[in-house]
Amino acid sequence: MLRSTSLQNTGWLIGIAVYTGMQTRVMLNLVEEPSKLFSIDRALNRIMQLAAILNVAVVVTSVIGFAASEDLVSGEPCIEGFPAWLGKLFTYQTYYQNVIPIAV
Repeated sequence: MLRSTSLQNTGWLIGIAVYTGMQTRVMLNLVEEPSKLFSIDRALNRIMQLAAILNVAVVVTSVIGFAASEDLVSGEPCIEGFPAWLGKLFTYQTYYQNVIPIAV
C-alpha cells in the first residue's frame, strides 16, 4: 500500500514491508522542485534596470539637445532662480516616464 492510503471494509490484513527508506519512489517524489519564478524575477529585474538606464540616457540626451539648440544661460526659467536646463530635465523626465510601467 502506498503512503496515506487506507484499507476499508476489511476485517484483517496480512502484509510485509520490503523497504521503507528514503530511496523509495514515493519518498523521492515528495521532494519539491526548485521554483522557476526566481529566474523570471531575475530576468525582469535586469530588464527594468535596462529600462531605467535607457530612460535616464534619453532624458540626458534630450537636455543636451535642448542645450545645443538654445542658449541655456539666457533661457527663461520657469521659476525665478531655477535654471532653465533643470526645468527642461524635469519636463523631459515627465515626458519619458511612461517608458517604465508603474505596475512593475
